Amino acid sequence: MRENPDFPLLGVGVLVFSGERILLIKRSKAPYKGKWTIPGGLVTAGETLLQAATRELYEECQVQAHLNGEYDFFEYIQKDGDRVAFHYVIIDFVGDYSAGN
Repeated sequence: MRENPDFPLLGVGVLVFSGERILLIKRSKAPYKGKWTIPGGLVTAGETLLQAATRELYEECQVQAHLNGEYDFFEYIQKDGDRVAFHYVIIDFVGDYSAGN
């Protein structure tokens, strides 16, 4: 589990458009378990942000997209008393659907 980290975790998200539709997934883990969000996950060592975004999109949704670059970033910090429960820095990409179900 990635709770109570010693340092911020770097993640990516992918905002995929198909015409006027957008791809969303339901989160299976905390934080926000059960809520709808864009696909994404953590960057692994030696992987570029773009590679991580492409990999996470395929792993989670079996979808490919033409990514148009970085869209935005945000930082999420959730505390549990004096401890840090979660700390993520997320880089979001935007792209157009190209293949997959």
